[in-house]
Amino acid sequence: MKVRNLEVRRTGSGTGKPRIIVIGAHYDSARGAVGADDNGSGVAALLELARLLKPVQPAEGLEMRLVFYVNEELPWFGTEKMGSLVHATALAREERQIAAMLSLETIGWYSDSPGSQRYPFPFNLLYPSTGDFVGFVANPRSRTLLHRVIASFRRHTAFPSEGAVGSNRSRV
Repeated sequence: MKVRNLEVRRTGSGTGKPRIIVIGAHYDSARGAVGADDNGSGVAALLELARLLKPVQPAEGLEMRLVFYVNEELPWFGTEKMGSLVHATALAREERQIAAMLSLETIGWYSDSPGSQRYPFPFNLLYPSTGDFVGFVANPRSRTLLHRVIASFRRHTAFPSEGAVGSNRSRV
């Protein structure tokens, strides 16, 4: 069976190679899993974003790409066939500049029971043990973008959210 990433592109005005904003979710699930949370929830959110963003024209010098990734779970995870790696490698080969990448991953699970959320170290130091929030994680270089995304999320919804800069162990 042949599978591939699915991509929708919207480019703003201007000349030259625009900087790219990637919003992605993987559409495969782990063997034996139903897949509704990992990652049907991310795919549903990406489809809704596509609907909401349809009338939006990206700013000059920007291109928006909504990408549905394949092969993100085992046995392909961590291999050269992993969809996000295939996509990132192609962008690097084309010498494209990425302004931001937002990955919608397992956002469909909720529990307000204490101890319902468990993270591996060092994330367990950053996030609460109750799974009643949306988590945002960034690398140190993306700290400013992380703050802007969380602020926007909090302006538009009352749903609890947490943010962290991955390797700095600092919460936002």
